[in-house]
Amino acid sequence: MKRNYLLVFLMMIAWPMMTLVLMVRMGLINSTIFTLGLVIYAFLYHPYISAKRLVKLGVIESKDLWKSFIPFWNMKYFDLLYTRN
Repeated sequence: MKRNYLLVFLMMIAWPMMTLVLMVRMGLINSTIFTLGLVIYAFLYHPYISAKRLVKLGVIESKDLWKSFIPFWNMKYFDLLYTRN
């Protein structure tokens, strides 16, 4: 059975955001904590997960993982990140 890595990647990207939104809707966190979570997600979590996927696909090397934290650097690999299995 072949594992669907694209689906795993998409769930890893979506799950934290869905959790943050659900926690706000349920009143478990306030807007300040939500904003902090959003900043951590956007500037740390998402670039790291995207870079790890690009390394796994063989598009970039592990030593270039830091480049993923440059804003919009991953945009040139958008089609590879979200369509290639």
